[in-house]
Amino acid sequence: IHDGTTWTVVTPSHTLECAYVLFHRDGWSASNSLAFLIAHHVIVPPVALDYGEKLISICLGIDAYERSLFRTADGEVVRVSFDNLVIRPDGSHQHVRKPVPPAFPDFDAYVAYLLGVLRSAFDDAGRVAASGPYRPLATCSTGYDSTCAAALAAELGCTDAITLRTVRGGRPDSGREVGERLGLEVREVERADVTGRSFERLAPFFASGTGGEDASFEGFAPWVARRVVLTGFHGDKLWTDRYKANAVLARTDASGCSLQEFRLRSDFFHVPVPMVGARRHADVREISRSREMRPYRLGTRYDRPVPRRIAEERGVERSMFGQEKKAASTFTSIDERLL
Repeated sequence: IHDGTTWTVVTPSHTLECAYVLFHRDGWSASNSLAFLIAHHVIVPPVALDYGEKLISICLGIDAYERSLFRTADGEVVRVSFDNLVIRPDGSHQHVRKPVPPAFPDFDAYVAYLLGVLRSAFDDAGRVAASGPYRPLATCSTGYDSTCAAALAAELGCTDAITLRTVRGGRPDSGREVGERLGLEVREVERADVTGRSFERLAPFFASGTGGEDASFEGFAPWVARRVVLTGFHGDKLWTDRYKANAVLARTDASGCSLQEFRLRSDFFHVPVPMVGARRHADVREISRSREMRPYRLGTRYDRPVPRRIAEERGVERSMFGQEKKAASTFTSIDERLL
């Protein structure tokens, strides 16, 4: 955004993606693709063993992640996550934090906020390009987080969903039953056998430098073009009592962080629903523990009352989801075949 004096580089309102900026002697360049920025300026990054550590540091939260990626004779490449970056004519710049959402005093206020943000996102995506609208596409499974996201999407007019038939270990995890109960037309996709894919097909997942664990979603490629794809990334941190509440979006894993280049290549928008309003983590935690949520607490280790209530109030039966923890990601860094 240019206001006539300064430029503002606007980042996503979540930490699964970021912007990259090269500050060089003639000015600066910004991109939402590190690979594109490097290629455009014909930069040869210096050899270093700590790129993975720097890039994965976003899991520490928006105050503690490593911003400077490397320096060369061409300048410095920095990463900007969640904050917007205001750049002045002289090249000086300032990180500007996005505003904190309003407080969530109760469950209804929180759900209203989620629906309002998603409605706005759908409306914007419907008119973002002259070539046509981007339409909503929910992901769903038998877990809490994507089921919750799909339930909210269906309420706002989403008609389609996509699901993996199986997850890690070959266990079934299709969300077809959940999606169809919500009135969605569900497409089942096989989880990508990463060892059977060519490197060219997997390269977008590794280009982000965060481990490539989302390569298991490579099979979604034919179905996500020109879509607003809703996922449940970060729900395991926000909607559970197992982690201390934090306002900086700190996480314990990098799931979802290797989708950025795949998203750009496939042409879709990514909305990780639990990240909406997640800086009010303390409020959401109190809602989860409140008396009004007692009917939706199971008292098990895998227990997330907020997404359970959202889904159940929209017609998904209790037995259809949230019974056991499963995972779709591929741990490429510890699989000898993949290495």
